[in-house]
Amino acid sequence: CLTAIQELLIPQASLLLISAFELSRLAENWREIDHDDKHEEISADALHLVASGCEYVLVTGIAGNSDEEVNTLFNDTGIVRSDHWKRIPGLFLGAGETLSAGITAALANGLEMSDAVHEAQEFTVATLLNAQRIGMGRLIPNRFFWANDSDPKITE
Repeated sequence: CLTAIQELLIPQASLLLISAFELSRLAENWREIDHDDKHEEISADALHLVASGCEYVLVTGIAGNSDEEVNTLFNDTGIVRSDHWKRIPGLFLGAGETLSAGITAALANGLEMSDAVHEAQEFTVATLLNAQRIGMGRLIPNRFFWANDSDPKITE
């Protein structure tokens, strides 16, 4: 299954959105050595995917300092942009899908990839800050936060 993804799907993708954890697992199929520096390893793995034919790779959830995460966009020239976001506490269901849909919408509205990624990240952070817990489950991003008059906060 992973071989099919690597050989058939990834080379046809304009953008691959992948978490740092997922990238590490996927890279086990081709990585010959592990790097001492995790940021160097992530860059090498992302660039491997770009070299396989994917135009852009957005790696999310890269550990930053203690209270932040970093999302980094790569293309064939290397790092296109690296965005630092304050870590939002809680377990979320649908954050990746929100980010993916946001990027797609921004691209459909004519933004370049780098700008589309940044705009979608800002939107996703706002949906997470306004997330709602339905029942006893995980927090759900509130994609309609902009229709509310309240200040952003996680509601449970």
